Amino acid sequence: MASYGLVSLRGVMPLSSSYDHVGPMTRTVRDAALVLQAIAGHDPADITSLAIPVADYVAAVDSAGARLRIGPSLAPHFFADLDPEVAAAIERALATLANLGAEPSATSRRPSTTIAPCSAPNESYAYHRRWMESSPERYQPETLRRLRTGAEVIASDYIEKWQHLQQLRRGSGALFDGIDLIVTPTVPMPAPSFAGLEAEPTRCDPRSSCSCATPGHSTSGEHRP
Repeated sequence: MASYGLVSLRGVMPLSSSYDHVGPMTRTVRDAALVLQAIAGHDPADITSLAIPVADYVAAVDSAGARLRIGPSLAPHFFADLDPEVAAAIERALATLANLGAEPSATSRRPSTTIAPCSAPNESYAYHRRWMESSPERYQPETLRRLRTGAEVIASDYIEKWQHLQQLRRGSGALFDGIDLIVTPTVPMPAPSFAGLEAEPTRCDPRSSCSCATPGHSTSGEHRP
């Protein structure tokens, strides 16, 4: 997944403008670099797009001899209550990186234990409100229920969450002083089956915090940075 604001969101159906990212999904790292090289860059028509130089991702992948420095484990909430399948995948990923020459790097900097606040329900509701009012029958009942939860949040709470998120983002760059990457699970559990969700659409694994998600999006109630 590309960094927030690196690839334009113009034309993408949004979930949450504060969190939405666009990035390539490919079979190899080099293919991802090639696609990202083509799609990254500032888009004046997208208010989330960042006006920053685009790095040479292909050259970075092709460079030889670089040893990746892996930072320390992140705050406990990234690894709390992991499904065994996810935990095993993380261990395989770390072993693969080690075989490729990556090495652990000590650093005095530690990520904040604060979990990023979730403003997705508010922003999803703001986008869909006009259609929920004019044609609610076109939404699946569970999707409609989740979207409507955004109407219950008052403006002051939303602004407080947004400011907190910006503070966390501004401090995140310092975490990479002296290291190249930090390895964490993306989600704590495998994706549920379509059959399971259709049978019990309102029932979610507690780890998914699905009150902050809409069907089809991997969005947790308290976002992992």
